[in-house]
Amino acid sequence: MQRSPLSDDGVKGLFSDVPSGVALLAARVEGKTTAMVVSTLTVGVSLDPPMVTAAIAHTSTSWPVLEQASAIGISVLSTENAESIPLLRSRDEELLSQELHGFSPESSALVLPDASVTMCANLVEEYPAGDHRIALFHVLDYARPGEHPPLVYHRSRFHQVGAEIPREGR
Repeated sequence: MQRSPLSDDGVKGLFSDVPSGVALLAARVEGKTTAMVVSTLTVGVSLDPPMVTAAIAHTSTSWPVLEQASAIGISVLSTENAESIPLLRSRDEELLSQELHGFSPESSALVLPDASVTMCANLVEEYPAGDHRIALFHVLDYARPGEHPPLVYHRSRFHQVGAEIPREGR
């Protein structure tokens, strides 16, 4: 096993070796569409009540607006959304408004069409975590269209989920 010293580049390399899903957090707040892409969504934090977390950098300029939303949309990006990532990272409210749709007519939560999974959630709490904060969300509703496989972020690149490995005794 190769060991590396704990340097910023070494830790970034370590973290990039761990694959993760990619999600979009989005909402309409005071009439303004705000969104941010995260690769730190953790699901299954709690089943009862259903909760998920995301790590938010302290440097985020979108989060101070999003955290004020009455509900936040969480879209797990699919292979169909890959080409939209530069747009989703932009601050262009008009373009974002064209791409995103309300989770439901009465909700401030915005979601991305063709996502693998979408959720409508409330922010419950935030916890300090070094140069990030951990946002804890209570999932209020969800949709699982399942038509498109999720994107995976690995080694600073986007990938699609590979072939299933057969298990003995199935």
